[in-house]
Amino acid sequence: MMAAAGRFDRDAALADLLAGDALERVRALLRRSLGEDHALVDARGRLMSGREQHDGRQVALQTGIDPIGYLSAAGADDAMLSSVAGWLTAWLASADKYRMASELHLEAVAADFAALQARNEALQQSEERYRILAQDLERRVREQVAVIEVAQRQLYQADKLASVGQLAAGMAHEINNPVGFARSNLATARRYVALLQQLEVRVRDGDSAALAAWWAQEDLSFVLEDFSSLVAESMDGLDRVARIVADLKAFSRIDDGQRQRVDLNDNLRAACHVVEPWLAGRIGLTFEPGALPGVECDPGHINQMLLNLLRNAIQSIEGDGLIRIDSQVCDTGVQIHVADSGCGMSPEVLARAFDPFFTTRPVGAGVGLGLTVSRDIVLSHGGTIVLDSVPGQGTRVTINLPVSRGA
Repeated sequence: MMAAAGRFDRDAALADLLAGDALERVRALLRRSLGEDHALVDARGRLMSGREQHDGRQVALQTGIDPIGYLSAAGADDAMLSSVAGWLTAWLASADKYRMASELHLEAVAADFAALQARNEALQQSEERYRILAQDLERRVREQVAVIEVAQRQLYQADKLASVGQLAAGMAHEINNPVGFARSNLATARRYVALLQQLEVRVRDGDSAALAAWWAQEDLSFVLEDFSSLVAESMDGLDRVARIVADLKAFSRIDDGQRQRVDLNDNLRAACHVVEPWLAGRIGLTFEPGALPGVECDPGHINQMLLNLLRNAIQSIEGDGLIRIDSQVCDTGVQIHVADSGCGMSPEVLARAFDPFFTTRPVGAGVGLGLTVSRDIVLSHGGTIVLDSVPGQGTRVTINLPVSRGA
């Protein structure tokens, strides 16, 4: 605006006001009013219209302080010349005002355009900064996601180690029992076989009276009867070990990662068998399976989830108690309930039940990941898990799983 003010402070030249078609219109008007023998010159004496003249009166044309031109006519009287000069001056003054308004408008437009250009450049710079920030944020998000994935894998690993530790202790005790009495039975059977070897020698001697006395002394009738019982007990123990190994095999695929269609009742039965050593004869466990369709899932993760829920249920029961499990079809797929008669949870504890590492048990009794990992497994299968608990009455876990991955 300072540059515009500088231009407005100076008077416009006659050529500025008679630019373009305006000069031709003025020439025509002057010829009509003063004839061909007239002269219109600018302040520097340059002829703008008519003919050059060397005598005659000149009338100054002024729109400001200084003249911008002169008008003369050889054949016109003073009154006519003054009249024509008057309207030409008025016309030039109007043209000068229009010029100033136009220049002011152009200056304002130019200033606005410059401001818009500056704002556009600022916006482009801002957009570039935001683009760089967005790229940096995206990179940080990817890094954070990678950190979370690593942390999640570590959570799963920590929970698996806790589960495997308890499972190994329980299974060792469960397997030691049948192996122990089978070993004891085999030791007794070896002594019985030694007696039967002696029987062969005495039969060869042919002394029936001595044989009968020795038979009664060693109570071989009992030996023969007990031998069959020893073999039957040992076979039962070995069958029990085989069943434990088969159930453990179902839980050995936690890191398999392969989804397949399974009957969840089979997974529930295997989980019930695996936790039997933890029941310690004081906790009853009932399972009421309903007819279920095949569910597409990761069996290893489902087994881990079930094991976590049963372990939590067992740990919540002090003294005698009961755990009830059932399965059924629901509107969204398959529904599983795990209910216990344990200590239950207060509303405050229930609100934090799924928080990682949150536990109400003493230090060393649990890492607080069982429910967290179980929830993550259920969510990864597109399902839901809900806890209902009453302090002093127990907890009921409801799990809904879709039949297929896209359900």
